[in-house]
Amino acid sequence: MDKPVIIVSAINIFEGGALTVLKECLNALNNNFSNEYHIEVFVYQKSLFNNDHFNNIKFNELPKSRKSWFYRLFYEYFFFNRVSKEIKPILWLSLHDTTPILQTGIKQCVYCHNPSIFYNSSLSDFFYDKTHVLFSLFYKFLYQINISKNDFVIVQQDWIRTKFSNLFKIPLSKILVAYPDSGEVSPANCEVFCPVKATFIYPAFPRIFKNYEIIINAAQILIDQGITDFEIKFTLSGVENSYAKKIAKLSKSIPQIIFVGLMQRTMLLREYTNTTALIFPSKLETWGLPISEFKTLNKTILLADLEYAHETLGTYDKACFFNSEDAKDLATKMASLILNGPHTVWQNTTQQAPEYPFTTSWKEMLHLVLSH
Repeated sequence: MDKPVIIVSAINIFEGGALTVLKECLNALNNNFSNEYHIEVFVYQKSLFNNDHFNNIKFNELPKSRKSWFYRLFYEYFFFNRVSKEIKPILWLSLHDTTPILQTGIKQCVYCHNPSIFYNSSLSDFFYDKTHVLFSLFYKFLYQINISKNDFVIVQQDWIRTKFSNLFKIPLSKILVAYPDSGEVSPANCEVFCPVKATFIYPAFPRIFKNYEIIINAAQILIDQGITDFEIKFTLSGVENSYAKKIAKLSKSIPQIIFVGLMQRTMLLREYTNTTALIFPSKLETWGLPISEFKTLNKTILLADLEYAHETLGTYDKACFFNSEDAKDLATKMASLILNGPHTVWQNTTQQAPEYPFTTSWKEMLHLVLSH
């Protein structure tokens, strides 16, 4: 090949936030690096990118990668090693947490965006989502395989950098904090409305750490206090998995809670414009994209008082934090907003930027990695 090669491996990515991360990465490579580099990507399915315009990227499809862990591990630790010897890329970027075993001398980085290893599961969690609980234990093992071979381990937030450094004994200087592109989340061309009735929304796929229960309990507290003129929208249907069924059962007697189902991103952004406030009580996130999205509307955000939420929110003057274990605390904030207006709960928040290495866009991050 007449150009140096960049390879991206992302064979386990097929939906949700991980797919958004992959497409944002490829967009940056396609638009900013394809003149200087030949770019190849290994994916589970090419059709995932039919509506994208990555004309300067070569796609290699490995459809067996999601059939079983045998294939996944074979590709990571054997097949990719052979590919690296044949192609000899200048950079290998693994976008799905695991570090492939490559030929010596190749610059490689791993992007880690699965926070499940930091979640302390309970017996109840195991009952409702045993796959996630067991998977988080397995992932802790997978993360550490070959991780020290990376030139950079890439994470989305500074608190994760500290935890990775302590857990895997990696120097902080080798862990790059890469904030998602802020320009990618603005709900463009959407008119912002102020609903007559206080309307809250929580957009999250039903996982055990998403903490839907605290919103349900807070809603019941409000009703018991005679406060009923509000609405809460959950972006699930209640049948997605065992945990979703639990949430549906707990919400059954509360008419203020409405299940609107899973939404495409464009529909969700439009839904935000008709909402008074975002509630985000999740106990664990690597970022929390809805926080960034809702922030662009300059509306009220009620957030779990946790490290990820403070860092994602950054500097903002229309948010407030609540104890993620205390439904009464959340109910108090919601009651003040409903009865007296959103401004009554606002807090000014500021957040300092992380230490180097730190970037705020894919373009900046890729430049840093390639020049290091």
